[in-house]
Amino acid sequence: MKKLKAFLLISLSFCAIYTNAEVKQYESEYIKGDIVQKEEAVKKAALEGDNIFCLQALDFALQAQDVLGDDVEIYDLAEISVQSLKYRAAPDSVINEIAQKLSQVFAQFQAPRIRIAVLKQFRNFPSFSAVSLVNSYLTEQAQKTVYMDTVTLEALHFLRDYGNSTSFSIMFISDLMGIWTEQREELQASYAPLADSCKNEIISILSGLNTEKKKEAVLLIAENKNISKKICGEIAENVLSWSISNMGDNSDIQKGFIDLQLTCASVIASTQWTRASALMTDYFNIARNEYENNILEPAEFAVLIQDIASVGSSKTGQVLALYLDFLNRSMENNVAPVEVVVLSVINALGELGDKTAFDYLLYVTYLDYPDEVVMAARNALAKLKW
Repeated sequence: MKKLKAFLLISLSFCAIYTNAEVKQYESEYIKGDIVQKEEAVKKAALEGDNIFCLQALDFALQAQDVLGDDVEIYDLAEISVQSLKYRAAPDSVINEIAQKLSQVFAQFQAPRIRIAVLKQFRNFPSFSAVSLVNSYLTEQAQKTVYMDTVTLEALHFLRDYGNSTSFSIMFISDLMGIWTEQREELQASYAPLADSCKNEIISILSGLNTEKKKEAVLLIAENKNISKKICGEIAENVLSWSISNMGDNSDIQKGFIDLQLTCASVIASTQWTRASALMTDYFNIARNEYENNILEPAEFAVLIQDIASVGSSKTGQVLALYLDFLNRSMENNVAPVEVVVLSVINALGELGDKTAFDYLLYVTYLDYPDEVVMAARNALAKLKW
């Protein structure tokens, strides 16, 4: 009986709005009608672009839900009222008012169909508060580590198009933590468009990760086809620079740390991030030291040499030429270099085309190297630029 009285009061309060105003037909039908007739009245109001009426219907639905709780008919009215709102050029204050009402509906109604309707309408009435609401919702869902339902999926799609740096951080960290692995493709496609404007956020996230997670984060960015090569290269450069600054003694270097450096170098090479040329050239001497101390495997060192050369400069050519001189002198002293390494150096010098390597490449052909190495040196000599 109390619920019925309260519901009647809600209806009367709606009627009072029109007491001193000219009542349109759909308004009259709304006041007099049952829930189904109210829904039809809202649809008619929508055809006339009467957003104010639709908002008042939403107020009614919100108050009725407070009284009646979960009620299918009230859900129907709320959903139709949300869907009936039409975008119209209006002052920001009006847009914000509609966005706030939609946010209230999203918070109060748990039904997925209503929440999806609200998320779709947020596109017509975007606001900072709407983005903040969806950010909070997605954070809650991620913390619960629940299966990605249709509402969460729609939230991702909304944030993909209207999200901010906070949105990116929520989605990227969720991916990094392995949440929603079954929908990883959707998750990655949603945060990718935001990445270019979120370099600082990415660096901040990386700064709090251990070495293994740093590598995983770099790869997540690099392997996402929808993230620009620019941001991939910048992040890899930043992490490689950090790793060089935080190396410590050779004896303390762990395999995970080496893997992180190699991963960054590979990303820099694949993105052709030439801005990191000087850093990569400096890294060569560090990597050489790691290789000569048996921390870096020959095959890893050989790949790294190619990566360094792919973004190399004239300084890179000079550094590698001097290293070939060292390898040649080792060969003279009957300490044959590992073939995969010397081949990588020779091929890299050929691609760089730096003529300062001429004497060292030529000398390879006079030493007792395997035929494959000699042939590589001749090919490299032919590529030098004069």
